[in-house]
Amino acid sequence: MTRSAKMIVSRYAGAVAAVFMAWLVRWSLGQSLGYQAPYVTFVGAVLITTWLSGLGPGLAALALSVVVIVYAFIPPPGALHVVQARDVVGLALYVVVVAVCIGVTEALRAHHEARAAALRLSDERFRHLTEAVPSIVWTTAPDGTLTYVNGKWVEYTGLTPDEEARGQSELLLHPEDYERCMSQWKRSLPGGDRVRGRGPPPPARRPLPVVRHARRSLEEPGRQGDLLVRHHHRHPRAEGDAGPPSGGGPPQG
Repeated sequence: MTRSAKMIVSRYAGAVAAVFMAWLVRWSLGQSLGYQAPYVTFVGAVLITTWLSGLGPGLAALALSVVVIVYAFIPPPGALHVVQARDVVGLALYVVVVAVCIGVTEALRAHHEARAAALRLSDERFRHLTEAVPSIVWTTAPDGTLTYVNGKWVEYTGLTPDEEARGQSELLLHPEDYERCMSQWKRSLPGGDRVRGRGPPPPARRPLPVVRHARRSLEEPGRQGDLLVRHHHRHPRAEGDAGPPSGGGPPQG
């Protein structure tokens, strides 16, 4: 059996399981409800199935629920036919109302999946772009915590985003500049002001990228955020130089 076939089988098996659970709950309420409200537990089961598994399993759950309701909860019990006109009308209303709800639920689910797919595509394009540019790129949360860095950032600092998030900014900033840079960084977060400082000497003292621009976080709520970008240029260093000028906050200084 192929993977797609297994997924289809699992979705319809989920529909059967949802109707079974609805029957079990409704059966447990049999002494208190009797033949009243036979549909109460099945509506939720059908709609949950539609949201999780799609239109086909949702309609299958609706059809199976009708069979279970007629057989177990509409008199005469144990028969697959309806005698009283009131029960016929109630069953018809149940099918119509739940079918409409299935349509609405499926539309919402499709919209949700389309939006999620668009976000994934946008995120993938963003990552491809930031990995392709010859610059150091990062984003932060409104409190300054790193949420994304590109490969150039990791190559330059030697730290992963998780390590930086655990408060290892002191490893990325020159000791003489640490307190001043952190203070400037915290003050710059609300308005996205520029900050400047010096970074640590990298291995082999190779020419360094230098931070020239830093702006507001991408993920700051309620605003259109900007990327925090470090523009590279070749910067020769003497052996005893304390470090290059930099900016942009705790990820570098």
